[in-house]
Amino acid sequence: MIWDKCIKSSIYKKAVDLLDVQRYSNYLSWAEDTCINYIIFNLAQNFKYVYKYGILHFKSNFTSSFTQSVDTKLFGEIFFLDLIYDYSRNNTDDKNFIIGQAFYIYNRYNITKFDNTSNSYYLKFVLNKIMNCRYLSKLNRRKIKQVFHTFFL
Repeated sequence: MIWDKCIKSSIYKKAVDLLDVQRYSNYLSWAEDTCINYIIFNLAQNFKYVYKYGILHFKSNFTSSFTQSVDTKLFGEIFFLDLIYDYSRNNTDDKNFIIGQAFYIYNRYNITKFDNTSNSYYLKFVLNKIMNCRYLSKLNRRKIKQVFHTFFL
């Protein structure tokens, strides 16, 4: 791949290669680090270095936490939700992580109204994938339907 000359870590190379061109061609300036870390930790099947190296979120008036628009942040969160669905292992524990992330997005970004219709369509697409996941319990499907009811009309 094109990353071979730039990236030294084999696990990171695998993570980037797992993302298809369509995915990593999206401009993503919010949650991009969370997305790649999620894939890396799933590939490694190990979180032992999280405590050693940590995951740092630096907040400043000049970082994306303050400079990005709500629509940009929301796209990044929906992108991460989609990525969790596609790259988590096919078992109930891993797939149910999606539920918590979906509720986080709903509560943090006041999902009931959208200024950006492309984010609305993207969320509907991801929610439909989630609803068709056979590893989610009926209770979690009901919760998703109840909270995101306006997207299933």
